Amino acid sequence: MIKKTNRTDFSTYQYHPLSEQLVKIIESKTQTENTAFFRINVAYFIAKLASTMRTNILHANKKTVVNVYAINLAPSGAGKGHSKDILEENIIEPFKKQFMDTTYKTIGELSLRALAKEAVKNADDDEDAEYDKLRTEFFNCGPFMFSYSEASVAAVKQMREKLLMAGSGAMSLEIDEISHHIEKIDDVIATYLELYDVGKLGKRMIKHTSDQKRNTPLDGRTPANLLLFGTPSVLLNDPKKEKKFEEYNIDGLGRRSLYGFTTQTFHKPKPDAVTAYDQLHCSKTDDSLNTITQELVELANEEYFGMNLKMSRDTGIFHYKYRTECENRAQEDYTSFQEMLSTEMAHRHSKVLKLAGAYAWIDKATEVTIDHIKYAIRLVEDSGEAYARLLTRDQPYVRLAHFIAEAGRELTIVDMMENLPFFKGNKQVKTEMLSLAITYGLKNNIVIKRSYIDDIAFYTGETLELTDLNRLTLSYSEDSTLNFTPIFCSYDDLDQLIIEDQLYWTVHHFADNYRIGEKAIPGFNMLVLDVDENTSLSTAQLLLKEFKYKIYTTKRHTDDAHRFRIILPLTHTLRLNRKEYVQYMNNVFEWLPFFSDEATKDISRKWATNKDAIIINNDGDLLDATLFIPKTKTSENIKKRIHENTNMSHLENWFVRETEDGNRSHMYIKYALCLVDAGFDIVAIREKIDNFNTKVKPPLSDDEINQTIMRTVAKKLAA
Repeated sequence: MIKKTNRTDFSTYQYHPLSEQLVKIIESKTQTENTAFFRINVAYFIAKLASTMRTNILHANKKTVVNVYAINLAPSGAGKGHSKDILEENIIEPFKKQFMDTTYKTIGELSLRALAKEAVKNADDDEDAEYDKLRTEFFNCGPFMFSYSEASVAAVKQMREKLLMAGSGAMSLEIDEISHHIEKIDDVIATYLELYDVGKLGKRMIKHTSDQKRNTPLDGRTPANLLLFGTPSVLLNDPKKEKKFEEYNIDGLGRRSLYGFTTQTFHKPKPDAVTAYDQLHCSKTDDSLNTITQELVELANEEYFGMNLKMSRDTGIFHYKYRTECENRAQEDYTSFQEMLSTEMAHRHSKVLKLAGAYAWIDKATEVTIDHIKYAIRLVEDSGEAYARLLTRDQPYVRLAHFIAEAGRELTIVDMMENLPFFKGNKQVKTEMLSLAITYGLKNNIVIKRSYIDDIAFYTGETLELTDLNRLTLSYSEDSTLNFTPIFCSYDDLDQLIIEDQLYWTVHHFADNYRIGEKAIPGFNMLVLDVDENTSLSTAQLLLKEFKYKIYTTKRHTDDAHRFRIILPLTHTLRLNRKEYVQYMNNVFEWLPFFSDEATKDISRKWATNKDAIIINNDGDLLDATLFIPKTKTSENIKKRIHENTNMSHLENWFVRETEDGNRSHMYIKYALCLVDAGFDIVAIREKIDNFNTKVKPPLSDDEINQTIMRTVAKKLAA
């Protein structure tokens, strides 16, 4: 096991103040509190502006381009479109107009002149003629698009060529509802993955002919930004789209991107109409937004173009410590099967540096400070948590189990296909997913039942409630039918109830407190068994030793004829109707190693207290309530094993079922002691043990039977 290094509590770091101000404004105007989603949006747009102005960070003898990739997933109604419109109209458009009217034109002219001068430096060509040629080529590339929602690889390369000539601007691809486009953008995503680090692409050589001349390629950097919006349920519930999205993440989108992953929409509590109107038209909020807009318009001027932000030695060391901590966490926190999470963790420092540069630029700083690094770390850590939630989200079979449990009605395969986009494929695929859902349910308090009508399978489900031993369901009354008071009793207090004089009690509540099957309210968390013949107290104790129970003797109990009740608290509270309760109890009776009065399968069954009862308590495991639920895979498997051994006695059958590797010798001894308790002599016991041994696979050796089992029997008989 890898020893974990010391960890920093990054949750103590603050968010970037101006960004948070924008987030609060968006929340106010959208009347939603999807803060995590809005933070990623704001970070993207700030970095987009900084990259448009060709902001760089100088550190460790390197130049890092400021740009950002972000993937922001949220359900419908989260304010995706509204928040984007607010940022576009109030932040992007005013900045864009100022940038295009001033900086873009000025820098573009200077860049074209510089390229023309460089082109004729070692030739006799005319500089003005080369300039005219470049200018024509520049305009032939089409207009600069500040952002775009669709693109081909050829168009991306053409835009990049234009921006190399312009010397300013960035390539910003922003795709809304990524699920609608994800299967058509492979080549574009691959191109953007290549552009991320420094804004460069590999050069492709074409054949040079008189008809197709190979131009001298331009060198340089063109920052690229990528924003992918989407609805999780649409993107991740379609197996093909989900697989494609996973491929993008494996290919490198995961380690490069900021992530937002929201599955719920949080709306602010609705105030009265007057208050709501005033909030939406708050002059203070509008004034704050206008102030930010003017600040950003100023940042579009040439003064803030091409800034090479410095990093002090202390800031560089602080950032490097974060890098080291992330690399340690990548090794310590993830297994070899969690490569995507590990890779993202190891590369967080890169996203932090780029985002810190964007924060420094919008703050009009000349260097990236430790505070800027901290602001960026806080958001990137949030992003990492969102990415982890995305990758570790419930698998389709888990969602299927919850869907069946929450449906509240019988479902067919057709119902599941119509309601669950991920429930697709051939019959074998669907059968396997249902099997996995049932298995998941067994371990996660969900019971899924299956029944057939005319060979059509119907599925129902329920999320089970774990039993609280301080809230056991029962009713009691002095009358045998009327006035059954419903209560929730603690397990320990049952002793007091048992020894009350002349009371009746049941394990259900009843409508109108009237004890009759038709009025039984579903919901029980105890079994009560009546044992009246052929089983002694000591045998019952031995057989049920592993379970938590109370045994109390009835009024008809004598030393020669043991008559008693066994109270077994269950692991879960079950809500079964009258018919299902009968089936449930029949399954219990079949499972038991001794006979019990089958009249207790009546859902309204009552039991009398006994003021002279002998009470025996045993501390063990709660009996698994899910073993006997009718129409479930578990109960069907148990019944199958029982019916495979019909040639055995009830007791033998139980021991054969319960005997397995690891408890074999122990179960033989328990069986032998039950025989002792039943009055058999040592010869008869040996004969029965030998017969039992032929039915257990693999059997015990004669030596083990002699040295362990029969020696224990002899000691018990001698005692």
